[in-house]
Amino acid sequence: MNLYSYPGFVLLNYRVTCAEQRKKQIEAEVFQRTLNAKTLKGNVDVFTIEKFLYGYQLGIRDLDNLKDIIKKEIESPEEIFRFEAFRYPLTKVYGAALFGTTDENTKDDPERFEFNDIFIHVIPFQDNMGVLCGYIKKFETDWTVKYVNSWREINESDLKVRLTDLFAARIENWGIAPSLFESIPKKTISKMIDFWDTNVMSLHKSLKTDFNFFE
Repeated sequence: MNLYSYPGFVLLNYRVTCAEQRKKQIEAEVFQRTLNAKTLKGNVDVFTIEKFLYGYQLGIRDLDNLKDIIKKEIESPEEIFRFEAFRYPLTKVYGAALFGTTDENTKDDPERFEFNDIFIHVIPFQDNMGVLCGYIKKFETDWTVKYVNSWREINESDLKVRLTDLFAARIENWGIAPSLFESIPKKTISKMIDFWDTNVMSLHKSLKTDFNFFE
């Protein structure tokens, strides 16, 4: 299958949705076991753990809904996704995720299903690198439009800044070739770690790095 095609994008979206749901299921199981552990009674913050557990349970539920939407699109395509495929010079990295953002106007409504996340797949091929990016049209926002468009017509230097922001601020599921990683200065790796330490809980749409991981 041509991974630069719309059907390829939809299949990759289903795959990454399943992976994200499995991560949340594992985290929820850890929190549930912590609450159930008799040896931890009185030694853990039950309120905080229950709050996190509830959040993961909502996330799992929403991803079930999303999987149903994508399954339907696989079986009977209706072009529900906006989809863009970009080709760039090869950078030996990969990544796949769906992610959302928050801002000062974000309001939580656990009963409302709105999935305005970005789906993104960074795929290294033999002689180029593909970035497949998009979202469900029904849940389009100004930010999702702007984000997808931000990958258009960028030079190699800008591409590496985009990849740095993506891997540092937006997604966890990514990797890098050992040969490329070994070429990155230790001070740059320390900047990445410091950024994670400072912003680990932030999903704000304005979050950006102030360094290039690949220089």
